[in-house]
Amino acid sequence: IIEGRLPSLHGDARLDQVTALVNLVARCWNPAPRKRPTAKTCEREVYWMDRVVPSSRNSGGSARLLISLGFMHLRHNRINEANDCLERSMKIATSAHDEWAMATTYYGLGEVYRLRGQYAKAREHYSTACVMYARINDPSPFASAVNSLADIHRKQGSFHRAVELYNTAQQIYSQTGNQPGLANTLNGLGEAHRMRGETSKAKECYIRAYDISTRIEYPLGAARASAELGDIYGMEQNYPKAVELYKFAHDAYTRLGSRLDLANTLDRLCGVFRLQGNYAEAEKSCFAAREIYTDIRDGLGVAHTFNNWARILWKRKDVAGAEEAYQEARRRYTEEVWDKLALANNSREMGRMWLSQSRFQDAEEILGEASNIYRQLGMQDDYLDCESYRQLARRSIGT
Repeated sequence: IIEGRLPSLHGDARLDQVTALVNLVARCWNPAPRKRPTAKTCEREVYWMDRVVPSSRNSGGSARLLISLGFMHLRHNRINEANDCLERSMKIATSAHDEWAMATTYYGLGEVYRLRGQYAKAREHYSTACVMYARINDPSPFASAVNSLADIHRKQGSFHRAVELYNTAQQIYSQTGNQPGLANTLNGLGEAHRMRGETSKAKECYIRAYDISTRIEYPLGAARASAELGDIYGMEQNYPKAVELYKFAHDAYTRLGSRLDLANTLDRLCGVFRLQGNYAEAEKSCFAAREIYTDIRDGLGVAHTFNNWARILWKRKDVAGAEEAYQEARRRYTEEVWDKLALANNSREMGRMWLSQSRFQDAEEILGEASNIYRQLGMQDDYLDCESYRQLARRSIGT
């Protein structure tokens, strides 16, 4: 190593399970001493890493070890492997009457169902975990289950209930001094406020989450808050600031080996590059995101990239290509990963495109679908915006 003959750190299935550690070691081997991480940086980064040996040889013993392995797989979006570990842990925990392990397994299986887009099952498992954690009086994991339950309500459009649950989790984390949990909850609460059109409240939550995460050197929380703040600045049309924040998150997720979060950030970068008119970079980010989503078998993410690609093609005046990409995203939203909000956004965009092509009947029908979903989700601003385009289509049909 001293002579510069460094072993390969990539392409090994075992090392691929500890990407954050591998990336840290690679930075420590930088030939320029000033570019190497400090001892303090190494200590803090190792502190946040997974704490079980990533080998199937160690997964046969206890429910709690299987739970740890399951959550490690979840953090790297290895859903099937996580499900296998958690199903096995449930059998052992039930046989041993280990209520904490049973509660935590229910919570982990809720995460599996959430990542698969099966929100009803996820909510059921999170709710069971909440009941069991409350029974054994374990506040921090109870708050985590409440926070995840809030995430599901937010994804299903029940924003008022989501805010209530986030506030409950926030109160518990504050009382117990769980700062990473508090940062995670503030990020989720900010997203719920943003979806309700309460941008100033959302921004306040994200800034608090970022401040907490940087103070305790919690890289995942800081990266997530940065990405969410990037969304806010993008909405405010401050695109350079949005790109800066997204790139901060991108670099953090790359170091941490968090591939799902990395793909989500590339998806966001695609959007802001498109809004800047930088279609080459938008295309590059779009396809990079799709490659990761495909590799980790995230169907919803893949669908989003088709929607983003359609937007790029529309801006390039390739209407036929845009329609084809929109239809592919729509097929995936309805057949593979049912997501009502994504489907509504897709329908609204197709309706607007068809309006510009004087396809008024088609536009009116698909905008009607989007309006109905927005109304069901209680998204009044989006509903009214969609209805304005729908009325334009109706008037055009009449003339």
